[in-house]
Amino acid sequence: MERLGYSVYAILAKACDTQREWDLQDLGDGEGADAICLIRDRALLEIRPGAQQPVDPALDDAKWRTVTPEFGLHGEDTDAQVAAILAERVDEAAAAGLNAEQVETLSALLYEYRDVFRVSFGSDPPVRVEPLRVRLHEGAAPVRINARRYPPTHMEYLDQHVQELPDNGLAYVNPSRRWASPPLIVPKNEPDTFRMTVDLSAVNERTDPNQWPMPMLDSALGLLEGPPATSR
Repeated sequence: MERLGYSVYAILAKACDTQREWDLQDLGDGEGADAICLIRDRALLEIRPGAQQPVDPALDDAKWRTVTPEFGLHGEDTDAQVAAILAERVDEAAAAGLNAEQVETLSALLYEYRDVFRVSFGSDPPVRVEPLRVRLHEGAAPVRINARRYPPTHMEYLDQHVQELPDNGLAYVNPSRRWASPPLIVPKNEPDTFRMTVDLSAVNERTDPNQWPMPMLDSALGLLEGPPATSR
């Protein structure tokens, strides 16, 4: 384009002045989707500006596809499932003591933010927050902690959950990893349902802590006295 007299930066600046954000997801649909992905992958393997060495072409494709994932939309079936579950929760709140006005307010809130609820993982865009910066202690060395022993039900959930993460572009296998922390499976209130957390205590010992105000549990519970129903 530069040889033809076009400036990529000028075009992008003009596009930014016209509209701050552009949704180009539809460009990845149809017959050209595979070609677009191929062009993107090849572009990622080009020499970086100012770099002394080219990017290794042998790097795992899954890593690059995680860096530049293809976002998708949940179908109508999933939206219908979410709507049905939210309607059940509203009915439960009404049965717990909410009056008609409170039920209407709750229904309006759930409808307004219905797009944040999911019944399964999906290729949703990431949240728009600044990435966390981990600051290591001076001289800190990487640490690897072996996995714990898990009961069969936890292992079954762990195998399923860990597979879902790369399948939905939320994680990738890193063969050059230097840090390792064990997963910790936590049961939910519902029977036979679990949540995966990660024990980062060894990592935290080697990093500078972030400071933020922590709520006092007793004070928070005191604010809940009186109302017939609360959310969690």
